[in-house]
Amino acid sequence: MLILLAAVAGCGDLETSPPIDLVTQETAPALHFGTALPTLPALVDCWGRSLPLGDVGRSWAETWSAEPEEGARARSELYRGILPVLSPEVPPEEVVALVRTLEATLAEIDSRFGGGLSTSLETPVFEAGAARNRALRALDEERPGEALLHILEAVDHLHATTPAALARALIDRGEVALTELGGGIGGSADGPPARRNGTSDPYDSERHTRARRLLIGAAAALDEGQDALALRRAYYANRLLTEAGSW
Repeated sequence: MLILLAAVAGCGDLETSPPIDLVTQETAPALHFGTALPTLPALVDCWGRSLPLGDVGRSWAETWSAEPEEGARARSELYRGILPVLSPEVPPEEVVALVRTLEATLAEIDSRFGGGLSTSLETPVFEAGAARNRALRALDEERPGEALLHILEAVDHLHATTPAALARALIDRGEVALTELGGGIGGSADGPPARRNGTSDPYDSERHTRARRLLIGAAAALDEGQDALALRRAYYANRLLTEAGSW
């Protein structure tokens, strides 16, 4: 199950900027955050243990196992259902500290990588910055609950730059391509049908089989917490499927 950035170092220990590394540069670049950023389960663990909120950690984690758009909608609903109950329990100074942590993280990304990030990373980092700005406006207008919502939205965008999130997206994309070629990950190992233009390639069957195995391996690595390995396998699987004429 995909559970990244799931806990903070400790309630009140969120003021420092986490170390950030650019990983898997040889395939699909991703960002690794050495210290966890605030998430809904972390906030509940710090300030909502006595509240009747149900298994927030499980519900949140399940959204990251869903298709990206579906997961984003589910998280939005989860946030809007939980935060009205949770936010009054979070001290205002802690909300400010969370925003400062987010600002420090974005500043560190800009300082280390500037405009050198790939589009797959640059776009979610930009969206995280926009959410940070909304959080700051909410704080200025003394709406801490809304600020918390925007903080969580920003962290979600940063999560989209991590190896696990990028691997999940590529695995999903590869499954769609395999289905178009004649079966998903669990489908037949037989070769793919002819290409859409009616031609065939003697190497397509081999590429199809290798891509399926790589996607199976990527999913297994993700389940085992080997996120960088999962991303590399999913990346190469998608390259093979592109060569096999699926897109």
